[in-house]
Amino acid sequence: MADEMDLGSIVISWSVQEIIDDDLYRGQVEAIPCTFTSLDHYFKSYRAPLLEETRSDLCSGLELIAEAPSSRILSMEAAGKPRLYSMDVDFLDNGADSSTDSYTARNGDIFILSNMKPEAAAGFSRYGVIYCLAMVTEVSVDNDCRKGFKIKVPKDIDVEQDSSKLKHAIFLSNIMTNIWIWKALCFHTHMDNNFTVIKSLLAPTNTGHDVCGICVKQDGNCLSSFLEQLLSISLNQSQVDAIRSVILAVQCKHMNLTKLIWGPPGAGKTKMVSALLWVCKEAGFGTSLFQRLVMLKFEKHLLNMQYRMDPCIGLFPIAQFYKRKILDGPNVVSPLYNKEYASLPFGSYTFINIVDGREDKEGTRNSWRNMVEVAVVLHLIHTIFKCMSKLKPYLIEPYHPNLKPLLVFNLIFSWERSGQGLSIGVVSAYSSQVDEIRRRLGKKYDTCDSFRVRIKSIDGFQGQEDDVIILSTVRSNGRGAVGFLADNQRTNVALTRARHGLWIVGDANTLSKSGTVWTDIVDDAKRRNCIFSATNDATMHKLILQVKQDLGELDDLLNADSAFFSNTRWKVILSDKFRKSFTELKSRQLRREVLQKLVKLGAGWRTKFKNVGIRDTFQLAKVWKIRDLYLIWSTDLEKSERRKLEVPLIWDVEHNLVHYKKDCAVNAQKDNDLVDRAYAMENSEVTESFLLMKFYSLSSGMAKC
Repeated sequence: MADEMDLGSIVISWSVQEIIDDDLYRGQVEAIPCTFTSLDHYFKSYRAPLLEETRSDLCSGLELIAEAPSSRILSMEAAGKPRLYSMDVDFLDNGADSSTDSYTARNGDIFILSNMKPEAAAGFSRYGVIYCLAMVTEVSVDNDCRKGFKIKVPKDIDVEQDSSKLKHAIFLSNIMTNIWIWKALCFHTHMDNNFTVIKSLLAPTNTGHDVCGICVKQDGNCLSSFLEQLLSISLNQSQVDAIRSVILAVQCKHMNLTKLIWGPPGAGKTKMVSALLWVCKEAGFGTSLFQRLVMLKFEKHLLNMQYRMDPCIGLFPIAQFYKRKILDGPNVVSPLYNKEYASLPFGSYTFINIVDGREDKEGTRNSWRNMVEVAVVLHLIHTIFKCMSKLKPYLIEPYHPNLKPLLVFNLIFSWERSGQGLSIGVVSAYSSQVDEIRRRLGKKYDTCDSFRVRIKSIDGFQGQEDDVIILSTVRSNGRGAVGFLADNQRTNVALTRARHGLWIVGDANTLSKSGTVWTDIVDDAKRRNCIFSATNDATMHKLILQVKQDLGELDDLLNADSAFFSNTRWKVILSDKFRKSFTELKSRQLRREVLQKLVKLGAGWRTKFKNVGIRDTFQLAKVWKIRDLYLIWSTDLEKSERRKLEVPLIWDVEHNLVHYKKDCAVNAQKDNDLVDRAYAMENSEVTESFLLMKFYSLSSGMAKC
């Protein structure tokens, strides 16, 4: 009888006396046998022990019934199906422990519904006490004062008649995990007895041989290369033989082999497992269950139409991972699909290039983070919030005729007109990045019912989707190292979670050098003109500067591609001595002032102090005083790589090749900064790459540190 019922129905059919009876399943719980006659025999062997474990857990809850969370039942009414009822309760308190947070109900919670709250389990046996067990099947929160449950009750209890007498809901335990296990043990009742996959995976092929004969012949140099990598670990021969046997079994596509490795304590089993993990991916240990079934020649059926992604989002993953065999559904190609999201600042698909990030590991954690990307991600979330909302004015009539109407503004979200909310998903391959974004975002948008933000790892986002996905790639280095971000399956998941907008935040240079799928992603974004440099946005520009200053990483900005110099009219080149002297500056504020002066110079600004204390007949050197330091630079010409022109060292001012015009549209700034009009000229024919500024060491000559 129990085998035909779900676990929840079995549990709520128990009485309190049965729960506290330690002998309830004594005759049915037997030792798990070593061998099984069938799959059904295997599964049934675990059902009675699971029932006993569930009963024992509820019994422990009954022993502490006086301290159990409880609530006053406000109402109960039929929910439309037999044995299902909707129940409203007030806040669940925690009994004697008032210092803890309020209890929150979950699906799978087991309650005792009673007309009183006894101090002990024996109290339920008293004359006049009415009770029944109930299981929560659905939880909803109406407001701050009432909580609603849908509950399932035993069929032999007349709740309609006794509902007016049931006043208390007393929590015992949550059995959801056990329900999942029970469904796995009884799964054959709703899977048409299809055991083909299970038998193939759980029934190893016992041929009496250590390895597959076919694979041994085809092994070639593959296995030898693995074993050569293990030489540095100093394994003995028995350990090498064991690893060889396991690798051959994993790589075999013809037989289902199972290998057992054993030995006494101190024989090096842990060391051998570590060696296996060292070569696990190359040896095939990273193969998914789906891939293994494909290798076993199971037929696979392709679902060839997608109904989630805007076509701009799905263009690359469909081509890269599905060989363009996937079609866009009629809903996503409709002009109405993205109508409410047309005002998103970065469109449906954009790669936001961050060149000034720095990857690092916090403390002892072995996970990467990138604080510049954290700041940019938070800025993007806030940008979406502002972009998709507006203030709507309305008047409140006064209570007294002598008072004027009050003008009030309400924050209205554009997506609320259609009755929908907006969901933002932030994903990253690295747990440290996820934790840092969560910590800094906090509960900022928790009170916005129509604006939801969730932050998860890529692995934690499988099977889920959101309106807009912001993907933080984190990695930023000159080597092109991207770690397990290179995994195609993980990348596929990350790129296919968004419905209306996918914004990738990352270092295009690092990802492009990786030689992985991310090289193709960056190239594809360039071809489609979907790359946006964060330095082109004034707000992001200032944000990056602030983050770098807060982290003491301003020296990272001393390169031509940084947020400082990427948009200047003059190309800026810094000598190695200048970089060294800059890093020796102790004051963060002084570093910031130096960088600001460099940016002004790159934009065409000049100082009125020229060649202070410097003997320069040709007046090639320029000087700008910053506190007690002197910034020294010169102006030079550089041959353009884009236009094959040769510029003579000296030419006549009336020469037709080059025509200069004065740039006098710049006003003088504070702190006596002036425009050097002799140098602030724009070349109207020769490209700006001819304009070159060279900066010399701050610590050399007149400069002081």
